[in-house]
Amino acid sequence: MRAKSLQISLSAAATLIAVAFLPAHARPASAQPAGLEVLYAGSDAPISIVVFSDYACPYSSQLYFQLEKLEKEYPSRLRVMMKQMPLQIHPQSPLAHEAALAAAAQGKLSAMSELLFANQGRLDRDSLLTYAHEIHLDSEAFRTALDTHQYRPMVEEDLLEASALGIDATPTLFLNGHRLDGFQDLKNLEEITGKELAKNDAAGQTAPQQAESSAAAGADSIAPDLFSRLTQSAAEARGPATAPVTIVEFSDFQCPFCRQTVQPLEDLLAQRPGEVRLIFRSFPLDFHQYSELAHEAALAAGAQGKFWPMHDLIFAHQSRLERADLVRYAAQLGLDMAAFEHALDAHVYAGQIAADRALGAQFDVTGTPTLFINGKRLTGARSLVELESLADEQARIAQGSAAQEAVVAPKPEQDTDFVVLGADSAPIRVLWFTDVRSPLALRAAALLREIDQAYPGQLRIEYKTMELASHADAELAGRALLAAGSRQRFWPMFEALAQSHATLDRDAVARHASALGLDAAGFPASLDGAAVTEAIERDQAEATRRAVTGSPAIFIGAVRIDGLQPLHVYKEAIEAALAAHNSLAQSSGR
Repeated sequence: MRAKSLQISLSAAATLIAVAFLPAHARPASAQPAGLEVLYAGSDAPISIVVFSDYACPYSSQLYFQLEKLEKEYPSRLRVMMKQMPLQIHPQSPLAHEAALAAAAQGKLSAMSELLFANQGRLDRDSLLTYAHEIHLDSEAFRTALDTHQYRPMVEEDLLEASALGIDATPTLFLNGHRLDGFQDLKNLEEITGKELAKNDAAGQTAPQQAESSAAAGADSIAPDLFSRLTQSAAEARGPATAPVTIVEFSDFQCPFCRQTVQPLEDLLAQRPGEVRLIFRSFPLDFHQYSELAHEAALAAGAQGKFWPMHDLIFAHQSRLERADLVRYAAQLGLDMAAFEHALDAHVYAGQIAADRALGAQFDVTGTPTLFINGKRLTGARSLVELESLADEQARIAQGSAAQEAVVAPKPEQDTDFVVLGADSAPIRVLWFTDVRSPLALRAAALLREIDQAYPGQLRIEYKTMELASHADAELAGRALLAAGSRQRFWPMFEALAQSHATLDRDAVARHASALGLDAAGFPASLDGAAVTEAIERDQAEATRRAVTGSPAIFIGAVRIDGLQPLHVYKEAIEAALAAHNSLAQSSGR
């Protein structure tokens, strides 16, 4: 039976495709590097297809070979991305997906995918190594990627994205915003593709050519008097009412693209205190099973002064939003549990959510996230660079200046972060979340040293403590690194802790400190000092806001890179960040 097709919302499908195929410099901060998952990449292709697939699923296999035929019919007109969705019923599938990504890192995604789908009964490790040999991969690099589970974070991120989109079976694909569930025969794919191409060709013949800034691309405006309706009776807001720039955000707690928007907005508010006001409005989408109750939970927490902490917890644990999860988060925040649970059970805030949805519908909000920045509409996840540019433009307009005037340079951030490589004054900020007890820690450190040497004076690399649940000694190790770093012994301590295979305790840390020539009396006391404790808490809070759950996680400008990726992935992100910085400097006359 042919699976039904439905047009899903703008952010849950069209934005999924848009984010997936953005170039590295334009992807939002939490987007994975898309290049490894791109199967076909026609230049300026009008048809975008994202496939959530399982290499052990027979229907996924059938669809894959239909897509091969479709690509041959429409050469250079398709862009196809393979998203990783190993199902629990297929125990060998997760490693097969890691193998596909390891092959993709060597430019052989298509060749490996074909072998995996054609040999679904043979997905054990030895078979995967055989396939790597057959397609002439660097066998040692491939084997290392499997043994260290280098690409597991990307697989887990795709699974989280699938869950947030309400996908629970494979294959599921999105073709220019149309969701198709299950196997699709070639006739159905051709029919939908043909209609989309016809619409694209017609639009190309009739659409006038308009010049628009990169910040305003995809944006339209509403009149000031109408925008004022969006700012009235705001239940949850951050920033002063007198701020020259007001952002109204229609958001869905179960939408992965809304989660990608959290950190850029957080950074914007931090960089422009008093200049930006953020208003949050609930817009749970119908196909997100747990979103409505999550919004009720956030508003119930807001009634006790904890909306934004609950907001951060919900987005950080987006795949766990059942009632019991929400109650647990409320307990973590120290809420009055009787009042909170009553609000959930009586649906006290359902009417407020319905009002927000009705308000959004009046302004043609159909998907999330949708932002209105002083009336300028933006749809989909946006990077900090885009938000900064548009906020600056709107601030100048609000102050009676021309929109094209020089962009005001961002205010410098308070220097509270621990820079381990590069210069404090370097233009590009790199955040390195790592658990030093992770087997990937030394390799990540070596990679960061390599990129620092490749861009002398351009990078400010900040160490952020990260604690994996599987490492009981991770916090102690993080404290030891911070304490050693305050005495200019960060790297020797890092290498000692990363190379130590025994579980750490305070005596072991003291022995490492003594071997490095650190003060035997003062060092143990500094582990629990106020400065170290504040840094640990600050890093944990930032990891929660950024939804960091694995190690390493590296942020370069607006790009997030999880796990260990090929060197060129990091260099592309750095080049993009430098280009954005230089453009900003030129426009401001510096």
